[in-house]
Amino acid sequence: QYARARERFDDARRANPDAVLFDEQDMNLKGYEVLQSGDPNGAIALFTMNVDAYPASANTYDSLSDAYLAAGNRNEALRFAEKALATLDADTQTPAEFRRAIRESAEKKIRDLKKMI
Repeated sequence: QYARARERFDDARRANPDAVLFDEQDMNLKGYEVLQSGDPNGAIALFTMNVDAYPASANTYDSLSDAYLAAGNRNEALRFAEKALATLDADTQTPAEFRRAIRESAEKKIRDLKKMI
């Protein structure tokens, strides 16, 4: 099911790279629903599409990091937590309070993951 969604996403982006195919927050919520249902790989698929659709959003990278962490892939979890931090300062669409929460989340994951890797 996620492979088909990805295929449709890629087809639509090729047809119109600027098309808004879904709302960032809606996809993020769906990704966390899938993650909480016990399907980290499905969540990774959804969060990856969200990152691809909204590459300037630090939140998309932080969420993808959470899914990789749940899947047990510490290296990718670390990589995307670091990407969330790197993207955060230029992310002007996210409210300041939420940006602080993203920063705290990403920094904690980075600290914890660096101890494990």
